Amino acid sequence: GDGDGEGFSDAAGTRACRARLGKGGLGVLAANQCNSPHSFKRIATLLQTAVLATLKEESDNLENLEPLCHALCHLICQARDLSLLNDVAGSLVRGLSEAKHDDRAVYNAFVAVARLEGGESVLVFPAVSLASSILTSSLESSNAIKHNDKDELINLFLKASLTSTPFPHPIHVALATPFLTSDHIIDQAAFDERLAPALGLKLRAHPESVLPILEVILACLTNNRRIDGSKHMVDGGDGASTNLLSSVSKHLKSAKLEMRWLAWKTLVHLAKLSYSEREGGMGRQTSLNLESTTLVTNALCEALTATTGST
Repeated sequence: GDGDGEGFSDAAGTRACRARLGKGGLGVLAANQCNSPHSFKRIATLLQTAVLATLKEESDNLENLEPLCHALCHLICQARDLSLLNDVAGSLVRGLSEAKHDDRAVYNAFVAVARLEGGESVLVFPAVSLASSILTSSLESSNAIKHNDKDELINLFLKASLTSTPFPHPIHVALATPFLTSDHIIDQAAFDERLAPALGLKLRAHPESVLPILEVILACLTNNRRIDGSKHMVDGGDGASTNLLSSVSKHLKSAKLEMRWLAWKTLVHLAKLSYSEREGGMGRQTSLNLESTTLVTNALCEALTATTGST
């Protein structure tokens, strides 16, 4: 419901109530009953409170932590609301920091949720975002993110994005935005060696299913200024290049309006990801790579010329 919620968070105050919310399935049930942004936010606050209270009062037995994190990810998927996800991530990080709780336990719980198979694979997207937010915040007290952690999060994301049947809806993939924009996790090497090759391969095999996903992922990555996509816009002599430009631009000539529109937007994102740095009067400056921008412009003009009079 959408009542005033007075004393609502008190429902997470006892171990028995938290057990009902988590292991008892009440948190998932409540998420399914939400019908407005206000109700989603109220349940999110309740579940966040329950997670932090579990760490504080049940440190001897954290078996209810994963079900609570599962309910929280389920709620975010139901809401399909990136701003709610960002609010949850910020609240959890602040709560863990202020109370000096074991952030590793919460990180592990979200990773466990991301490992779920079958119809719950969409939970991967908020789960890797929340896990990466917690992991990144812990950098202040550690030297670096462990390679195994980073590798597993990327593996989980790619599996959910590109091997699930059916392919996920782009709205759900967008819930991985905090994960994709975390330059501690998605750096240049991760993009070049993991994301771009996997996306290029799947795009060629399943274009109508994967192009909407690629468009969302590249849109998210334009906010990660450590990623340069220019090498993936040309053919490499060693055969290692993914040539996303060629794979995407062919769909500018598609008979389907949606595919043409998606291809156009994807190429714009790809151009934005291609930049160069130079020393200027005000220090090091970043600007769009002229050569890559020209390649995208030429591809767009060629497609428009070829389709003149047919659309």
